[in-house]
Amino acid sequence: MFSVFDVANSRDKAAEIIRELEQLSNIFRALLAEQANEHKLSSLQVQILLQLYFEGKKESGTNAALLARTLKLNKATISIALKSMEEKRLINRIKDTADQRAQQIKLTEWGKEVAHIAGFYPEPLRKVLAPIANREKELLLKNIRGITSKLNEAISP
Repeated sequence: MFSVFDVANSRDKAAEIIRELEQLSNIFRALLAEQANEHKLSSLQVQILLQLYFEGKKESGTNAALLARTLKLNKATISIALKSMEEKRLINRIKDTADQRAQQIKLTEWGKEVAHIAGFYPEPLRKVLAPIANREKELLLKNIRGITSKLNEAISP
């Protein structure tokens, strides 16, 4: 058995795909880190902002446990990031009237502005994908969704 990262011993197409996905992941991380540095935030804080802004637009807000599940991190890690974000006035924590232990997390107006700007970090990737024919993009998307779905099933408890 060989590691997929052992290029010298591998002509396996699955291994090549994994290496390319790793490179794509590195590019995403670098673009995200650049955006985080620009706003004096951590990459995780930018991810939380984007999660709250683009996927959490419902009136009820969200909570730390849901963010932890969505970002596949533990609640303690999320809580530390949220504390700093609250100090930077990017989020507000609002106590649930029905359960005083529960808190809803919502973006402040400043948090919304920062999230809106930060949401453009993958734009270089969009520019690369734009000229590809729609049929090819649909096939690529189908395959990526399939991989993501199977991996989520494999790592979910």
